[in-house]
Amino acid sequence: CVAGNGIIRFFRVVSSSKGASIFRPITVNLKQEPQNYISQCWLRNGRIVVGTDRGQLIILENFEVKSVLATSVEVTKPVYSIVSCSKGVLVGCGSGVLQLYEQMDDREILRFLK
Repeated sequence: CVAGNGIIRFFRVVSSSKGASIFRPITVNLKQEPQNYISQCWLRNGRIVVGTDRGQLIILENFEVKSVLATSVEVTKPVYSIVSCSKGVLVGCGSGVLQLYEQMDDREILRFLK
């Protein structure tokens, strides 16, 4: 995965006939205005969580947007880090704010816990 200001790209590693690894791009359809994507995390269920400088968590499934969550109701803080844990994901935002999102089941993506 490559993420940055206005760009997010995913690549699949494939082997060539000569034994070298080749990176093939995977088409991603975000269907939204480009943002500054500054963090990402792969979940065990194959979904991907992408954090933005606007404080959004974008949940991707099969490289398409499944849902978009705001990290804070009061203040929008950039999402600098996302770490998968046993309960769901731990999100590190600006100003030292940590938030925990719990993975409920396959029907619900993530629920803000604390």
